[in-house]
Amino acid sequence: MIVYQLRCHHDHEFEVWFPDSMACTRQIKAKEVACPICDSKSVEKAIMSPNISTKNSRVAEQALIQSEPPLKKTITAQPAVPETSSENTQQVVVNDTGADEKRATEVALKVLEAVSDFKRHVEKTCENVGTNFPEVARQIHYGETEERAIFGEASLEEVKALDEDGIDIIPLGPASRQGH
Repeated sequence: MIVYQLRCHHDHEFEVWFPDSMACTRQIKAKEVACPICDSKSVEKAIMSPNISTKNSRVAEQALIQSEPPLKKTITAQPAVPETSSENTQQVVVNDTGADEKRATEVALKVLEAVSDFKRHVEKTCENVGTNFPEVARQIHYGETEERAIFGEASLEEVKALDEDGIDIIPLGPASRQGH
């Protein structure tokens, strides 16, 4: 299972789980995914942060997969907070101790550190193809050149085109600066 951040043509963003990236692309193109806010079926993938998998998250994902009912033809994301009445109201609980904010900051810093470590690993172990990234990624995908791990630069439009062609990539943001 994979979660994608989606956006409708009204700029509402929401998350939807799919069995794999091909299912996401297929269901979006077939207008089988609806915005939970406005019910628009004109949706596209939005830019999202990478998900760094840990042992605990893999165990939780497996539990979700085993308990997940089969996907229906139309998927509508539901609000995370259940409605308490016929009106669409949400209850917010505030923790006066500040412990939640401290924990959220700690988690955010760990995520940023993990992403930085991952980027350094990619830059150290993969071939930098620079601005030729979209072209080289397609050549590898279609078997026109040897398969290898690469990284490089691509515009948002190029990233969307690669995704539409079924070529899985992981956007990492700008390259690390030397000495930082």
